[in-house]
Amino acid sequence: MSKRKSIDIDGLAHPGQPMPNASRIGPMIASSGVFGIDLEGGGLLADLEGQSRALFANMVRICEAAGATLEHIIKVDVELSLDSDKDVFNVAWIEAFPDPASRPARHTVTHELPGPVKVRCEFLAFVG
Repeated sequence: MSKRKSIDIDGLAHPGQPMPNASRIGPMIASSGVFGIDLEGGGLLADLEGQSRALFANMVRICEAAGATLEHIIKVDVELSLDSDKDVFNVAWIEAFPDPASRPARHTVTHELPGPVKVRCEFLAFVG
């Protein structure tokens, strides 16, 4: 059996929590919560459009650190603060996954998110 490996990205740590950004065993990668933190600007962006684009940039960082790309993602669970935010989020989704014949499965729920967070996600990837 393959050994589990924690994936940590500088600047994306979960403050005060003993968990990595993702974990990989063999060909499988599972992320923890991914947020729209702008690593260049140093914080959570204020608007949903910015948070969504930063979220996908962080997904790329996590995938690369785990030896994958966005093309290896097979499932994304998305949490939005408002149901009406789906259209704005979908713009960034289509930018990240432009080919409608090759998009990961997605489940989206809406509920209250902590503080100024407007979107977060978790993903599963398979590198086979």
